[in-house]
Amino acid sequence: MHRYETVLKSKSAFKKHVSWFSSTSDTTLTEIALYEYQGTYVINSDNKVRTHPNIIRQVQSEFSDKKPKEIFLQMNQDNSMTAPHDTKQIKNAKYRQKKANQPSNSNNIADEILEVLSMLNDHPFVQQVIHKKGQVPSILCYTEKQMTDFKMFLARSDGAVGVDRTFNLGSFFVTALVYKHHRVVKKDTKDYPIFIGPMLLHKDASYKTHYTFFSHLASEFKINSLELRIPEDLVFGCDDEKAMTNDIRDAFPSATRLLCSKHLKDNLNIIFKIKLVSK
Repeated sequence: MHRYETVLKSKSAFKKHVSWFSSTSDTTLTEIALYEYQGTYVINSDNKVRTHPNIIRQVQSEFSDKKPKEIFLQMNQDNSMTAPHDTKQIKNAKYRQKKANQPSNSNNIADEILEVLSMLNDHPFVQQVIHKKGQVPSILCYTEKQMTDFKMFLARSDGAVGVDRTFNLGSFFVTALVYKHHRVVKKDTKDYPIFIGPMLLHKDASYKTHYTFFSHLASEFKINSLELRIPEDLVFGCDDEKAMTNDIRDAFPSATRLLCSKHLKDNLNIIFKIKLVSK
């Protein structure tokens, strides 16, 4: 019987033990090896367990005839410990596969940038184009009526403003502000509908990019703020993305930041799954 042990280069607490027989009267034993793992394999400080590449490949093989929800339910029924955490992980894998299979864009990027810059004067939805050296431009979008409604909400409501960075809408990220419009009521649910406020189209999610967005909003809120009485202690609800929360803190020092309940539940589910795996 032979046995050896290795440790993960990036984290010595994670160990792998391998045991096998090289000589035995039972011929089948020589074809079997036992792999034992000690510790939890994490990829970042949030203690999220890395999904095995074989699981991702299995997910990708199911895209042709199944929807992400069907794949998620089936794989959790087969083995919930190795299955993807949620349908979003499956959708992201599908998006990456689709993007990898697409032919490279041969359009002239310079012409596209010029076209976007021309929209500043021609399109009512484009308010500002942020173009820095060596970076793809970011586009700040809203109509004047949209901003007026948003300011009215801030001045006359104590509700929170939702902020989130969306994925899989194309080659750009979209960071959008949403809120419940208290001057409108849905007929079926008797609840306030969700309206979209200003949004940012951007290529990266750095602190500088988001801060340009929020600082622009802060300056807009100060215009006619005495007339509308927009309070300084606004309430923002978002996920735990550090760059975004730091931007909100610096652009709106008096604001209260809330963590989305869905992200809290997802984090708890991941933590509980990690504990089960380690046991």
